[in-house]
Amino acid sequence: MSSRFDGVIITGTEPHQANLREEPYWSALADVLDWAAENTASTVLSCLAAHAGVLHGDGIGRHALDDKQFGVFDDRRVSDHVLTDGTSEPLRFPHSRWNEVREDALTSCGYTILTKSAEAGSTCL
Repeated sequence: MSSRFDGVIITGTEPHQANLREEPYWSALADVLDWAAENTASTVLSCLAAHAGVLHGDGIGRHALDDKQFGVFDDRRVSDHVLTDGTSEPLRFPHSRWNEVREDALTSCGYTILTKSAEAGSTCL
């Protein structure tokens, strides 16, 4: 019998520092991310938590956008995956952010890009 949890969902908060490692909650968040990696079958990171997760796990930093990206954007599938099986296109995803994590940095660390939007960028696994 497995003692792992099925999963955990971690979302974000409004950052106050350009460098997430300087946020007052960084060490607690890093501990939660480490705990999730060891104790869950799946971890879903949303919003700022996704940026923090790739920074903590793979050293991938985020980059400031010229303007806030806000809205619901049309994406298209670029990889076959169980998470996108049976979905119709376009896939519509909401975004509200001042920063991005660049696709080339994600793929160079082994992430799979599942969807892309010409306006909103990539969604990865």
